[in-house]
This record gives sequence, C-alpha cells and structure tokens, in this order.
Amino acid sequence: MKKLLTVLTVLCASLALQAAYSDYYIMLSVCAPGQIPIAKSSVDGVRLHLIYGDVQNLNGFDFGLGCGRVREHMNGLQIGGGNVVGTDVAGMQLGFVNLVDSDMAGFQCSLWNDARAHGGGFQLGVCNTAGDFDGLQLGLVNWADTMTGIQIGLLNFIDDDRFLYVFPFVNGRF
Repeated sequence: MKKLLTVLTVLCASLALQAAYSDYYIMLSVCAPGQIPIAKSSVDGVRLHLIYGDVQNLNGFDFGLGCGRVREHMNGLQIGGGNVVGTDVAGMQLGFVNLVDSDMAGFQCSLWNDARAHGGGFQLGVCNTAGDFDGLQLGLVNWADTMTGIQIGLLNFIDDDRFLYVFPFVNGRF
C-alpha cells in the first residue's frame, strides 16, 4: 500500500510540475473530459486511457483499452481498441480499428485500417482502405483509390479507372 501511495504521489507531483509547460510527458484519461491534462494539450511521452482519451498532438506511446483520439499529429506507437488520428501518423498503430484522416507513414494492424488521404508502408488487417497508397496491403479485402505497390487478399481493388481495377488474390501497380 505504501508503494502505491508513493507511486501516486510522484505521478501527481510530476503532473503538477508539467502545468507550467505547454507540452506534457504523461496523460491519464478514464473518459474525456475526465483526463489530466485537458484535450487541447500535446503529449511528448506516454498517454494512458481507459475508455476514451483525447489529445491535440502525441509524440511517444499511446495505450488504451477503448478509443484513443489524436486531433492532429501522432508520431510513435498507438495501441488501443480504436485509434483515430485527425491529421497524420508516422509510426505504428495496433488495434481493432485504425483511422487516419490524412497521411499515414508506417504500419497499421487491425480489423479495419483506413488512411483516407495517403498511406505509405504496410497495412495488415481484415479490411484495408486508403486514398493513395504506396506499399503493401495484406488482408481479406484491400482498397485503394491509387496504388504504387502490391495488394494481397481475397479481393483487391485499385480504383484508378484501369481495365482490371479488381482482382482476386494479388493486385498491384508500379
């Protein structure tokens, strides 16, 4: 019990000291807005969330059981039930659902991966979707508006107005 109190005291003291700075090293969230610090903050370090966490920018490690939302930029590793990023990702996302509104560079692994504007790297999931994708999509269903790379799956769509835009098992453009 004394160790737990010591850990909690050190954690609370570090969060209090961080209040003087614009970026935080630690964010804890049960369900936003029940989080320290507030959602408009940026985190350069670790964010832990239980049900829902919301942060402006994240550089580092994000872990949660529920949905983790990053409003703008995420650089690092994001693990959670649902990972949602508003602008861009550079790094890795692991979860049940990974959504990136703009650019993704790195690795996504989940049931559904979506890089809405541009994706580059590797998507591994049941369903992988992207606007423009450079790299490898591996899943049951793969979809890209334009593609430079390979899709491996049961159904593979590259919607760039060419003759064979859907192909089973393997599809690609170079």
